[in-house]
Amino acid sequence: VEPPLVLLQWQDMRVSLWESHYKRLVAAYERGGHPRGLTMARIFSMVVRYETLTEVKSAYQAALPASVMEVLAEDFGCDFECFASPLNCYFEQYCSLFHDTDHYFGSEGSFFRFRPVTGSFECNPPFDQQSIVATYKHICELLLASELPLSFFVCIPKVDIGHNLKALIDTEEVLGMLTGTSRLLRHRVVIPRHHHAYLMGLQHRKTGE
Repeated sequence: VEPPLVLLQWQDMRVSLWESHYKRLVAAYERGGHPRGLTMARIFSMVVRYETLTEVKSAYQAALPASVMEVLAEDFGCDFECFASPLNCYFEQYCSLFHDTDHYFGSEGSFFRFRPVTGSFECNPPFDQQSIVATYKHICELLLASELPLSFFVCIPKVDIGHNLKALIDTEEVLGMLTGTSRLLRHRVVIPRHHHAYLMGLQHRKTGE
């Protein structure tokens, strides 16, 4: 049996999402203490923003399965996602692309403007080379600047350290992160093909609509 959907509409624009996602968004909004009279409008605006992005990007960023997030939380104290959205976050705290619409639902805005000094963070960046290099550069800066316990669990596809990628790298620390030789890197695991899985980014609604 298919789970229930919630339809939000303004004039001729409409979006739909699973009732479970809708209830989670309402809970996150109310947890932030925002005016309840604007709940529907702010959910609608946020979902339309991401649906518009989907039209030009084909899908959202793939997410890690809940079982992986549970291990990170229980075994490593991880409670924050560096790349998520209000529609596919696992933790209540996260960074996302659109601070203006997303902060009502717990987002801290862009990861590249986020500067924690302690804590444990899950980091699943977009899989293009520029985003991966920028992510490692920011993480290196944060680790070198902090004197407190700070860790990032980064999940990326295996990358070819070729000429094009090296042209984007401007520090030895970032290159060391990608090659496994950085002093900042505590552990590295390569999972073979067909032995891992991602969740589809479009988790909040039916696909193919």
